[in-house]
Amino acid sequence: MTGAVLMETNQVGAPQLWCSSTLLTPDVVVLAAHCIDPEIILGLYPETTTLRFYWTPEDDVSAYDGTGLLPSDAIEAIGAVYHASYSLSGFDEGIANNHDIALLFLSEVAAIEHAYPVDLDESDQLVEEAEVIVVGWGQQSTAPDSTGEKMMGVSTVGALGEAEFLVGPLDSDVRQCHGDSGGPVFLDVLADTTTPLRLVGVTSHAYDETACEEIGAVNTRIDAHLDWLDAQLRARCADGFRVWCEEPGLIFAPQAEEDEGNAVVDDGLGASPGSGGGGKQDLSEAPAGCSTTGGGAIWLLPLLLSRTRQRWMPRTRADHDDAG
Repeated sequence: MTGAVLMETNQVGAPQLWCSSTLLTPDVVVLAAHCIDPEIILGLYPETTTLRFYWTPEDDVSAYDGTGLLPSDAIEAIGAVYHASYSLSGFDEGIANNHDIALLFLSEVAAIEHAYPVDLDESDQLVEEAEVIVVGWGQQSTAPDSTGEKMMGVSTVGALGEAEFLVGPLDSDVRQCHGDSGGPVFLDVLADTTTPLRLVGVTSHAYDETACEEIGAVNTRIDAHLDWLDAQLRARCADGFRVWCEEPGLIFAPQAEEDEGNAVVDDGLGASPGSGGGGKQDLSEAPAGCSTTGGGAIWLLPLLLSRTRQRWMPRTRADHDDAG
C-alpha cells in the first residue's frame, strides 16, 4: 500500500528519493503537503524550471539519488493538490493544526492494493498509548547513506490533537525521521470488515528541535481531513483529471458480513465509502500540474532552509552535503 516518491528537477537531471507515501485509491497517493511545496523545493534548487514527481512501490530506492535512471515500475504524477490551510510560513511545531496533507495524482493505475482510511466511527480507537505501525524510506541513522530502504516498525501514539498526533514518545518506539515524510501510520481497528488495517496518519514534522532523536514525529490526522480528501478525489473525477473513477470518492474498508444474502467480496479496489467526514474544509483549490508553477500563490521567491531543516522530515542529498 505504500510507495516512495521520487523527485526530478532540471537542476538535478535525475530522480532522487524525496518522500514516503501511501496509495489511497488505485490512482491517487496521499502524502504531506510540504513534500510538494514549491517554496521548499525552490529553496534547495533555486534554478528549477521543470519539476516532476514519480511514485514507486520498490522496497529499495537507495540507488535513486539524482544520478541514475527511474525504477522500471515508477509511475509519473500528472498533478498534485495540497490543503488550502497549509502554509510554510505559518507552520507550528508541537501538536498544532498545520493541515500538512496533499494528494498526488498518478498517470496510470498502480498495480498494488491501496490502503483504507479510518472512518469517523472508528476514529475514537486512535488513543494515547495505542500501538501503531509506521512505514517509510527515510533515515535510519545519522549516516548520510541510511535512506532509501523501506522499513516498517511498531510504535506508540503519544499526544493527540484535533488535527495532529505524536508517534514514538517512548525510547523503545520505532521513530520516523528525514525521508519518512508523507509516509503512513497504520492502526488495527475493531470492525466488521474484511481487514482491520486503517490509515490514520501522514508523517509530517518533528515535535521539537531535537528532531527524531529524542521524541517521535508529529503526524497529520486522516480522520480530521476526510471531507477534504473525499471532495478532492470527487472533484478530480468530475473534471476528468483522474485516470480511475470507478469509485470517485474515498474508499472505505468493505464490510465482512453478508448484505441481503450477497457476500461482500474485496477485490482489492475497495467498496463504496461509508459515512466518513471530518471538519468542513475549504475545497476550492485546483490541482497543480507537476511540471508547471500552479497550485497556489507561493511560487514567488526561493527560501533558504537552514532554519527549517530540524522541522521537516524530507532528507535530500543536498542536506547531507550541508551537514558534512
